[in-house]
Amino acid sequence: MKRTLKVLRYDRSGKCSYWQSFVYGTENEHETIATALKELNRRDNLTDAEGNRALPIKWECSCLQKKCGACAMLINNTPALACDTKLNDDDRKVIELAPLEKFPVVEDLIVDRSVIFDNLKKL
Repeated sequence: MKRTLKVLRYDRSGKCSYWQSFVYGTENEHETIATALKELNRRDNLTDAEGNRALPIKWECSCLQKKCGACAMLINNTPALACDTKLNDDDRKVIELAPLEKFPVVEDLIVDRSVIFDNLKKL
């Protein structure tokens, strides 16, 4: 199974964004977006779909068991957990990954969720 992961990339300022696509193939039909991102970042020479050298994709994960929410992102314009969304959840060959929209972007798919934790402390 081959999928193209189209990632909305942001620089550290969170202001400059661009789309970058990565081709990912696996034989495991149950593989998740989180596993694919981890495997892409393990490549010694990460290249995008056009063969250009790419920086590792910045994203967060913690438990990988659908409990912490660290890997939350927009997957095909829907908020979802990367650890819970399988590459073959639908028939799309291109899967779009973007940061959550309600939070400030730190870098790539990482957002500043501190407002949530601040509110939890107040409760």
